[in-house]
Amino acid sequence: MKQILITIFSIMTLTSYGQDKNNYVHFNKLTEVEGTDYVIASVENWGKMPDAKNKYLLFINTKNGQTKQVDFPGDGYFENWNKLRSTI
Repeated sequence: MKQILITIFSIMTLTSYGQDKNNYVHFNKLTEVEGTDYVIASVENWGKMPDAKNKYLLFINTKNGQTKQVDFPGDGYFENWNKLRSTI
């Protein structure tokens, strides 16, 4: 009986530890928006699966530290941007 309980508790511990526990956040380098007080960072949240959970651009005001987040759909992506019109 003691061995069965140890086996059951071990299996429960291992399966709960294997759940989505580790989430990783990837930032790229900050890109300055010319003529404004803002910098842009692209942010991707990753889990254990090889797919990003969510992606967004983060606009950071360098004067006061306020941030604005622009979300992208799950299948959207961004690699680089050449022109950006700021309406902030």
